[in-house]
Amino acid sequence: MYRRILLVCVSIVLTAGLLAGCAGDSGEGKSLVPVVKADSIGTNVVNANSEFAFKIFQAMYGKDDNGNLFVSPASISTALAMLMNGADGNTLKEITEALEFSGIEQAEINSGFAYLVSLLNKKDEGVELSLANSIWIRKNFSVLDSFKNVNTDYFAAAIEELDFNEPEAAKTINDWVRDTTNGKIDGIIDDSIDSATVMFLINSIYFKGNWKIPFDPEKTFKSDFFVDGVSAGKVDMMNYKNDTLYYEGKGYKIISLPYGEGGVVMDLILPDEENNIEEFVAKFNANDYKEAVGALSEKTDVMVSIPKFKAEYETKLNDVLYGLGMKDVFDASCDLSRINGTGDLFVSEVRHKTYIDVNEEGTEAAAVTSVEIRLTAVMDPTEFIADRPFLYTIRDTETESVLFMGVFDTP
Repeated sequence: MYRRILLVCVSIVLTAGLLAGCAGDSGEGKSLVPVVKADSIGTNVVNANSEFAFKIFQAMYGKDDNGNLFVSPASISTALAMLMNGADGNTLKEITEALEFSGIEQAEINSGFAYLVSLLNKKDEGVELSLANSIWIRKNFSVLDSFKNVNTDYFAAAIEELDFNEPEAAKTINDWVRDTTNGKIDGIIDDSIDSATVMFLINSIYFKGNWKIPFDPEKTFKSDFFVDGVSAGKVDMMNYKNDTLYYEGKGYKIISLPYGEGGVVMDLILPDEENNIEEFVAKFNANDYKEAVGALSEKTDVMVSIPKFKAEYETKLNDVLYGLGMKDVFDASCDLSRINGTGDLFVSEVRHKTYIDVNEEGTEAAAVTSVEIRLTAVMDPTEFIADRPFLYTIRDTETESVLFMGVFDTP
């Protein structure tokens, strides 16, 4: 199956510095405001988030074979940053390194996310942007106040205790996901919650923006879409000609299309025709992106043609994060003792879902990341269910002599 990719929305969900123009009220009760009032996100946290964004995108694109990959690095890093506040020892070290936070004090990281959460719950004219966090705890499972407080104070996480055995528990969590993504993502939790699951850490991001200069639907037409020089199908191509932020780099072109008053933009990075997209994505990193964005300048009468498209994406991130160095967190050596004080927990699954709709009026996008935490004591139990024919022996352990041997094959 061929791949198509717009290396877009890095400006929607990646670099908080590009969103500094947003202003207004927080979104309609969907999200809480952090208790901690941070003055800025901090250069260290911005750089780390950018590095992580491109690192995980490249890792996911290298493993994905379904085409049209669309992810929210900001959603993933926010959910994992909440988890980081419960980790210790080598587990904390691996999460910190995977998120590119090595050498940054945890207080600075948390403060940076407090600023980010506040910033991403602001509006400007023509733009709705919101970020919400929640922590769902199995009823009667004891969680340290320190873990709850840091995620409430810095991440504005809503903390809820639920009876996970009740049939409505999953629906309650999924209703929260649906509400915070304006109905674009129906849910992230399976209908039946595993008996060993004690907690979910969930982040959601929702964005809706009208183009500052909308595309005229009358100018949208069917066009071939080419992969490695060969037509791979037809797309609805939107078009306009106007002054546009533009830059030609080595082997690519980039434009920046603003939403609303310009506090949020979509950057579109188009490799030259001779450049294979897989090879380009593998090489194009956070520094290249920063350089490209910094070199943008207004160019007169740029003819812009981009596809009108809609896509949904869902994936499990365990293998990708393991490949980025987060190993302990997924097995019995996991140390999440700062969650409950005992350290008998591990992460069973990190799940990610996204939605995007790009049309003549603008863009609507949503993302959810869920971190499921289970008790290590009942982690993936080894099973021996003799429900089919089997061989057996009776053995003397001192002499290792097999005294009897048989097969049971008829009930």
